[in-house]
Amino acid sequence: MMISQLISHPLSGQGTPSRHEADFVRQRTEAELARLLPRVGPGLALLVVLYTGWDLLLDPANAVQSGLTRLLFAALAAPAFWASGLPWTAQGRACWAYWMLSAGVILAMAQLEGGLSQGSGGILIGLFLIPFIASSSAGFLAIALPPTLLLFGCLLRGPLPELASVGLTYGAGLAVAFLQMRITSGLRAASLAVQARLEWDASHDALTRCPNRAWLQKEAAHAFDRARREGAGLAFAMIDIDHFKRVNDRFGHAAGDQVLKGVAEACQRAVGQAGHFGRLGGEEFLCIFPGASEESALIHGERIRAEVEAAAHLLDGETLKVTVSVGLGCLSEHHADWEQLLAGADEAMYAAKQEGRNRVKSACSRADARSMAMSAAN
Repeated sequence: MMISQLISHPLSGQGTPSRHEADFVRQRTEAELARLLPRVGPGLALLVVLYTGWDLLLDPANAVQSGLTRLLFAALAAPAFWASGLPWTAQGRACWAYWMLSAGVILAMAQLEGGLSQGSGGILIGLFLIPFIASSSAGFLAIALPPTLLLFGCLLRGPLPELASVGLTYGAGLAVAFLQMRITSGLRAASLAVQARLEWDASHDALTRCPNRAWLQKEAAHAFDRARREGAGLAFAMIDIDHFKRVNDRFGHAAGDQVLKGVAEACQRAVGQAGHFGRLGGEEFLCIFPGASEESALIHGERIRAEVEAAAHLLDGETLKVTVSVGLGCLSEHHADWEQLLAGADEAMYAAKQEGRNRVKSACSRADARSMAMSAAN
């Protein structure tokens, strides 16, 4: 497992966030580190270098050498403070910076007479930076191990009392830092998981658990702007369940809800990774296909229609099949905004209903797109 994966691996056990919540926690942790690194990192590197003054008081004869060591490793850490310096994740860059600054401090202390024992406090302080980077036991170990091995490698070259004294002190500090990581990461994960759940609930339909109207509107606007900017294709598919009122009237609204969930699942299977699917409201759904041409939009629309038609719904011991009418709208120069594109797809969907339902109607031809865009504008 890569170091960047180890340090971001979520805590396991009871209360583990769902996949969405775990992703949210990782993203927020990454964003926080990306914001903190350029603000805090240079100050820490400068502090490591300025400690040369302490070296001068402790061992003037070796202070220049230790100061150059500090400066070298601070320079090695510096590129990690900015995303432009190292093309890694923020957690990966923070890990590298910690290693370099810790190595600079340890090696500089080792060059001084009695430096490791006299400067163990500075080494210990560095341990309490790890909980800001790692959020798991494996991550903590991955970050702490290299500096720990370096420290004990230097201690083995010195007298045994120094090894015992610094080793015990460092071990105690390591245990406290680990406990701090477990507590703070657990609290942070729980807090972020609540935020993730609230955001997910606000952007998803409570019944079908797919994205809701508000999320679809934002995504449609983003997709439209991106397609215009990049000169790419874009298609909207409006989907409406045929004769849905009859289902509610015959089987009741609870059965109607079951059909809505079943249709949503069928549509999601048909769409897969090709687009963004969600519920607009009632029995209407929308699918956004970024980069889609007229031909691919028709294929996607037909796949949706066929998947829904093939799905069976068991209602009160009776197997029921439903169909959908699908209206397609493809981006053209005649569309001033995403609302016009959506209106064209909506009109195409109603045209599919008028022609007999359970079919796909496209407004993707230039003539149809222009007429429907003009109709939407009026």
